[in-house]
Amino acid sequence: MTRRLAMAVPSLRPRVGVLGMVCGVLAGCPADDPVPPDDTDTPAVAAEPFRSPMRRLAARELSNVWSDLLEVPVDAVSALPPETPSYGFDHVSEAQALSDSWLVQAAEVVDRAVDHALGLDTVSERALSLDDVTDWTESFEVEDGRSGWVGYGLAAFEVPFSVETSGHHRITIDATWATGWEPLDPEPPPEVWMALDGVEIARETLEQTGRRTEPLTAFVDLSAGEHTLRFVNDFPGRTVGWVALRIDGPRQADGRLPIARLDRLMPCLPGAVEGGEDDVATCASAALAPFVRTAWRRPVSDEALDRIVGWVVSDVEGGMAFEHALATAYSAVLLSPDHLFLPEPVDPGDIDTWQPLSDHALAARLSFTLWSTHPDEALRACADAGTLRTDDPACGLSAQIDRLLADPRADRLVDSYFQRWLGTIEALETPIDPGTFPHVDDAFREAAVAEAAEVQGAVVRGERSLQDLLSGRTTVINADLAAHYGLGDPPGGQWAEVDLPAARTGLITQAAFALATSLPARTSPSRRGHQVVSAWLCADIDGPPPNVPELGDGGGSLGTLREQMEAHGSLPGCSTCHDQFDPVGFALDGIGVDGTLRDTVDGHPVDTTVTLDDGTVVDGAASLAAAISPEAFARCAAERFAIHATATLPDVTLDERVQAWADQGLDGSFHDVVHAVLTDELFTHRRGVSP
Repeated sequence: MTRRLAMAVPSLRPRVGVLGMVCGVLAGCPADDPVPPDDTDTPAVAAEPFRSPMRRLAARELSNVWSDLLEVPVDAVSALPPETPSYGFDHVSEAQALSDSWLVQAAEVVDRAVDHALGLDTVSERALSLDDVTDWTESFEVEDGRSGWVGYGLAAFEVPFSVETSGHHRITIDATWATGWEPLDPEPPPEVWMALDGVEIARETLEQTGRRTEPLTAFVDLSAGEHTLRFVNDFPGRTVGWVALRIDGPRQADGRLPIARLDRLMPCLPGAVEGGEDDVATCASAALAPFVRTAWRRPVSDEALDRIVGWVVSDVEGGMAFEHALATAYSAVLLSPDHLFLPEPVDPGDIDTWQPLSDHALAARLSFTLWSTHPDEALRACADAGTLRTDDPACGLSAQIDRLLADPRADRLVDSYFQRWLGTIEALETPIDPGTFPHVDDAFREAAVAEAAEVQGAVVRGERSLQDLLSGRTTVINADLAAHYGLGDPPGGQWAEVDLPAARTGLITQAAFALATSLPARTSPSRRGHQVVSAWLCADIDGPPPNVPELGDGGGSLGTLREQMEAHGSLPGCSTCHDQFDPVGFALDGIGVDGTLRDTVDGHPVDTTVTLDDGTVVDGAASLAAAISPEAFARCAAERFAIHATATLPDVTLDERVQAWADQGLDGSFHDVVHAVLTDELFTHRRGVSP
């Protein structure tokens, strides 16, 4: 466990794991194994409708939040364990896992990101040894096996070094000395100091007994070339050692590195300006006060801020450089439960009443729903003013929904909502046999998902209707996909909108959907049909019964794939479910594994003519898309968006709410769906959690 992680939750005890530490603060984590079974195909079941536990930010959201807060790219998704999906979403609270290893991995990501944001990873550090010393006097070696260091009782030593670029630099020696076994009481107190090229640049008075380590630091203007640093000890009877020499720069006149984001993350550097009044607490508070408020998404009490600033002051007094002490505090803030979780305090004993969220909790819900990151300054100001629940033209909930949707960050809904609801993101990972489909490499998969994202992004921006996802007559592709689909080159050659032929329509004939719903070497009508009926239309379909025999690859003496599947679906216990989705999959079987159109498979004609439950006869993907009710599709979009927005599982009451939203008019506009869900009590309130 890193020291920064331990600081994040001060209640750490020697034999308590990281998970137990955090759970003790949250008062609600499971007592035993916190990791749910690895069953990503079956959605979790809510024990209490819409009484979800406090949810953790998903790795995808942490990537955005940490990148936004620190102004450096952070990839938490590849560094943290995969999230357990539920209804396709990666942030449903009931399905989330938390473990010691997860927190330790998160701490490693945060520590690296914070160090990079503050420029600490650009500072060169040079360990010192006897080989560096060119001149030393009155020395005697002391071996101290107890602490594992070698010290020297020195009057002085010199170390040569070179600088590549002229400018303002910081020179630091991490000195270690012991005052001996007798209290020091000389007058005046003994001192050590540094001299650069014969000129004194820093001095430290030794005023306490016992071994201590702290940096001796000076900010100086250095020219490029060779220099000599002299360390002087005016009390040779005391053992003096050294740990490292750090020379970094060029720096600004105020001592900080020339990194623009430091104006916010480190407004001042104590002691960097001669005669300046900025002390450690002042500089720490100036940096941390706005950061903590943004990271914790609410006002922070003076007591809490003083405690965090106190960490920095204590570390600096213990010998840590200010930047490192500040980095430690930043990491602790980002690893605290106040940041990693979305607390929504309500009366826990009142489990039957919908209780309004606080304005700041509502602002956080809204921002993470639409942007997958924390509220911006404008949304926080509305929460501070307490106007989110009003019809205020600027700060009311509807006004803020419109403002957030108009912001480019709303495009993150493509990844957080559309790709996960519709399943197209699975095209990146679905196993496909490279021997059968050698062209389906990473570049092809990424292009396929990007095509789907282009259409979905247009829906987010209000440039397309929801129905376009099913029956749109254009798509956005690059030259490689155009050649793959057998279409003409797009205008300009790269990522342009093109018209589709009659056999293609919406997302349902795109390569992303085809890949995501296929088996490694062949299509799967059952998977495709199930995805459309269950995920796209929100039909409730039970899982398969146990001991169902495997289906072959189709063809040969067993007949075509459709003939095999129809025989398979007629088995006892299978027809009830397969009759709901297999016909839909058969209608889509004119689309190959890689999204190409096809008329035959293994020499057999592909039969895409089916009769749906309501008696409608369709033939092929375009005919199927036209037969799907726009109202049913919009209702499912609203139901799945409610799960995305509340990050909890649906229950029977959701049917009534979806009907109410439909009565208000879900005419195919995604923005209508967003407003219907986010202004509903389902989103603005929550119930208590039963004890």
